[in-house]
Amino acid sequence: MQPFPPQGHPSQQPQWGGPPPPQPHTFYPQQQQPMPYAQQPMYQPPVQPAKKPWYRSPLGIGCLITLLLACGIFGIIGATAHGPSPSASPDTANITMTQPVSTSVPPQQAAPTHALAWRTTHLFSGNGSKKTAVFAVGNDWKIVYACTYQSIGGITADGALAVTVYGSDNTIMDPGAINSTCPTSAKITKGETEEHQGGQVYLSVDGTGNWAIAIQELE
Repeated sequence: MQPFPPQGHPSQQPQWGGPPPPQPHTFYPQQQQPMPYAQQPMYQPPVQPAKKPWYRSPLGIGCLITLLLACGIFGIIGATAHGPSPSASPDTANITMTQPVSTSVPPQQAAPTHALAWRTTHLFSGNGSKKTAVFAVGNDWKIVYACTYQSIGGITADGALAVTVYGSDNTIMDPGAINSTCPTSAKITKGETEEHQGGQVYLSVDGTGNWAIAIQELE
C-alpha cells in the first residue's frame, strides 16, 4: 500500500511529463464550391428591315403621279397656246421621221464644174532608145506620139517607134503600148493609145528616128 499524503498539504503533481491532455476538436463547416459560370450568348442586335426607296413608298408614288400629271397639263396648255405649226402636217411628220430624205447629191452624181478634157501632163522626146522618169497617172490616160522616118548619110528609110509601159517596180504593164511605122511618105507620123492602168509608171521608148511623146489625162 502506498502511504496517503499528509493532511493539510495539497497533492503535488509528479515532475515527469506525461501525454498532454486531449485538445477539443474544432469543427469547420464544409464550404460550398461556387457554381461554374454559364457563358451568356453574345448579344446580337435585331436585324433592321431593309428600307424601301422613297419612290416605292406610298408617299413617293403619290409625288411621282402628281408630278407627271402636272407636266402633262402644262404640255397641253403650251401646245394649245402656240397652236399647230403651219408648215407641218401629220403625214409629213411621219414621212420625215421614218423616211428621211437626203438633199445632198452623191459625189459620183455631182455635176462637174467644168467640161472634162484631155490635158497634157508630161512630155518626152528623143532619138533612138530611151527610158523616161517615173511619173504618176490615173486609171485612164493616153500616150500621144509623133515620129519621123530615119535618114542616114542622105539615105532615107522608113522608121519605127515602139513603147512599153512599166510599173515603178519594173513589172511590165503594157508590152506593146505603141508599135508604129514612121514611113518616108509622111513627114511626121502621129498616133495615140489609151491606157487603163494607173499608178507609178515609166516608158521604155525604142525609135529609129526622131520622136516625141505626150502623156495626157482627163481633167
